Amino acid sequence: MISVINHDEAMTRLRAPADKVWILRIPGIGRDATARKLLRLAVLTLAKAWHGPGVVLNENSNLPVLVGAPWSLSISYDGLDGWVAWSASGAIGLDVEPIRTFPDMAEVSCQFLSAEDTFTSPIESPEVAFTRKWTTMEARYKLECSGASRRARVDHLRVGNCMLTVAH
Repeated sequence: MISVINHDEAMTRLRAPADKVWILRIPGIGRDATARKLLRLAVLTLAKAWHGPGVVLNENSNLPVLVGAPWSLSISYDGLDGWVAWSASGAIGLDVEPIRTFPDMAEVSCQFLSAEDTFTSPIESPEVAFTRKWTTMEARYKLECSGASRRARVDHLRVGNCMLTVAH
């Protein structure tokens, strides 16, 4: 189960994470590299404050992974906001993308998605189907970088005009 929560509730959930995935939206991060670094630093600082100095941020794969914390996390950006997902029940991968169309969507689908993934459902628009499949691929990649299997459960949640996907 996925829950999108506010800042105050996040502070409570980080101290006593439940057996589900929690997601915090941080408005206004945008594409600013400094803001993104500050977000990763803030997450690390909180983790160290609650779980001790042995918690480190491993960014060997350019993906933040907390080592030594009793929960795992994943961070994503949708172009406007930052998103942080965490869970005490194992590794997770998060990807958030705005649902949009672009001229070479079919070409990108053929180049990056498997033939099975390029199938479009008759009940979804091509933009929604592409975004769901793209975020699934990205979330699974992030999960795999944390050492877990890509064959994990995948959940999708539409938030406004964004597709939020968690592999766990």
